[in-house]
Amino acid sequence: MFIKIIEKISNFNRLNKVFIQMFSDLILINLCFLLSMFLRLDNFNFINSFETIILVSLMSPISVFIFYKLKFYNSIIRFISNKILIYFFVGAGISSFLIFFYSYIFNLFLPRSVPFINFLLLFLLISFSRLIVSHLFHLVNLNNLKNVAIYGCGSSGRELFHTLMRNIKFKPVLFIDDNIKLKNALIGGISVKPFDEFLKIYKKLNISTVLLAMPKLEKNKKIKIIENLERYSLQVKTIPNFSEIIQGKKEIQNLKNISIEELIGRNIVPPIEKLMKKNTTCKNILISGAGGSIGQELCEQILKYNPERIILFDISEYNLFMINKKLLENKKVHNYGCEIIPVLGSILNKALLNKVLKKFNVNTIYHAAAYKHVPLVEQNVTEAIKNNVFGTKIILNESLNNKVKNFILISSDKAVRPSNFMGVTKRISEIICLANAKNQNHCKISIVRFGNVLGSSGSVIPQFEEKIKNKTPITVTHKKITRYFMTIEEAAQLVVQAGAMGKSGDLFILKMGSPIKIIDIAKRMLRLNGYVPEVNNDISKIKNDNKYPIHITGLRPGEKLFEEILISNKKLSTVHPKIIKTIENDILLKDITIFLNQLNDYLKKNNIKKIKEMFSQPPIYYNSDYEIDDVIWSK
Repeated sequence: MFIKIIEKISNFNRLNKVFIQMFSDLILINLCFLLSMFLRLDNFNFINSFETIILVSLMSPISVFIFYKLKFYNSIIRFISNKILIYFFVGAGISSFLIFFYSYIFNLFLPRSVPFINFLLLFLLISFSRLIVSHLFHLVNLNNLKNVAIYGCGSSGRELFHTLMRNIKFKPVLFIDDNIKLKNALIGGISVKPFDEFLKIYKKLNISTVLLAMPKLEKNKKIKIIENLERYSLQVKTIPNFSEIIQGKKEIQNLKNISIEELIGRNIVPPIEKLMKKNTTCKNILISGAGGSIGQELCEQILKYNPERIILFDISEYNLFMINKKLLENKKVHNYGCEIIPVLGSILNKALLNKVLKKFNVNTIYHAAAYKHVPLVEQNVTEAIKNNVFGTKIILNESLNNKVKNFILISSDKAVRPSNFMGVTKRISEIICLANAKNQNHCKISIVRFGNVLGSSGSVIPQFEEKIKNKTPITVTHKKITRYFMTIEEAAQLVVQAGAMGKSGDLFILKMGSPIKIIDIAKRMLRLNGYVPEVNNDISKIKNDNKYPIHITGLRPGEKLFEEILISNKKLSTVHPKIIKTIENDILLKDITIFLNQLNDYLKKNNIKKIKEMFSQPPIYYNSDYEIDDVIWSK
C-alpha cells in the first residue's frame, strides 16, 4: 500500500511535492513538541493549557516558513545523501530555539529540558522520515531499473557504482575485471567476475548493458574489450575520458554510447605544427562552404592557429549562422584574437567574390563548397554542374586575379573513374585546378583528395543512428559495398597540412587505410546498441526478441561497389606519413577552356545526352549504365 502511495507521489510535480513536505513537517514539529512535553512531565495534562496552544500555533508554521526560506525543501528526496543531515540538524535546532524564544517572550510555562528533548526528537524524526521515503522511492524504481554490469572495478568503476546506486535508470548487479586477485571479491555487495565467467551468467542476471569504466585505458585495449562485448549483442556505454573528468568538463555519470568512429577510426598522427601554421597563422583565410561538415571542421582547426581573420563563405543562411556562432563562442572561451567575418553568398557570384577577396586581402582559400549528395546530384545534374564545376572555375579565377597565394581544392575519391555526376563534377574541378596551376606562378594551387568522412552530413553513420533511435529498419544498398573512412578531425588537419606542402599543381591523396563494408558498420552499430542484426528480413518494425532488420535495397544510380583513390599508379611520399602525392597527365589550359565552353553551351540547351558523351571521354572517364534524368531540365 505504502509503495503504491509513494509511486503516485513520485509522479506529482515539484510544487506539489514541496507542499507535501511542508505539511508533513508541520505535523512532525507539533508531534515532537507534544512528545517532548510528555517525556518531561510524564502526563498529557499540558494539552488543556491555553499557553501550549499558543506556543504550538506560533512555533510550527514559522518554523516551516524559515525552513522554506533556507531552501530546506530544494533537495530531491529520492537522491538524498548523508550531507543533507546537516540541513536537518540546523532545521531541528531552529525549531527548538523558537520554542525557547516564544516561551520566554510570552512568559509561558516551559520546562528547560523540553527544547533540548524536542531538538533530538525532531532531528531524528525529520532524518528518518526522509530516509524512509527515499528508500521507498528506491524500491519503487527497482522494478524499472535496467540491470547492468560495470567493466572495471578501479576507482572509476567504484565511483560509478556509488553514483548509480542513487540513479533511477541503471542497477549495477556485477563487476567485470580480469584481475585474478579480485575474482569473487565483493564491492558494495556485488561480486567481481572475470570476463569469461561473466559470459556464463549475464543472461541469468538479465544483463543487457555493460558500462565501461576505464577512462585511462589505451585505445587498442579498449577496442578489443568492446569487440568482445559486441559479439554477444551487449549494449556498451562508456564514461567520459580521463582528461574530461579531471578538467571538470564531464562527470563520471555522463554515460555515452560507444561511437562507431571510435572503433573504425584510426589513431590520428599528431599534426606537424610547422605545416599547420604555414598557411594559417597571421593569414587572411577564406573557406568556401564554411557551414558544411568539412568546412566547419576546417574553421575550428584553423582558428587554433591564430589567423588574422577567417572569412566564412556559404550559401546557406542557417549553416553560416551556426558556424559563425560556434567560432565566436570558441574565440571568447580561448581568447583568440582572430576576426571572424560571415559572408552569405554563392561561389557563382563573381562580383561578390571579387569584392570579398579585395577587401580582406585573402591569402589562402580552402574551397569546400559543393553539392555532394550523390542521389540528389543525379536528379539535379544541371545545377550541380553549374555550382561544382563553374563555381570552382569562378572562385579560382577570382583568386588568381586578386593574387591569392594559396588555393586548396577539397576533392573526393568519387572523382576517380567516376560513375556518378557528383564524382564527375569533382574530377572536372581537379582538372581545372591542374590546368591553371601550370599557367601561372604566383598562386600555389593544390588538390586534396580523400574518401568518406565519419559523421559528415550525408554519411551513413548519422543515418544509421537516426534509424536505430527511431527503431526503423536499416537499409544497405548492397552486401559487398565498401567505402574508405576517416574521422572529420583527421581529414581537416590533413587538408591544412597538405595545402602547405609542395608546389603548385600537386594532387595530394590522404591515406584512408583499408576499405570497410557498409553492412559491417550497420551490424556493429546494432550490436553496440544491444540488437541482433538480421539481414534481408521482412520485419517492418523491431520486435521484442531484439532482432533488428537490415534491408538490402540494391545499388542506386551512380553508386559503385567500391571507391578508388588513385587514377595512376604514380605516387610519391611526403614529409607526412598519412599524405602521399600522385602524378597525373598534364592538361593544357586551352583544352580545358574549350571543354568548359562546350559544356556551358550544352547546359544552355539542356542537352544531358551530349553532356554525358563529353564526360565519357578522357581525362574524365565517366562510366555508368544508368540513364541520367534531370528532374527539371530533361526533355
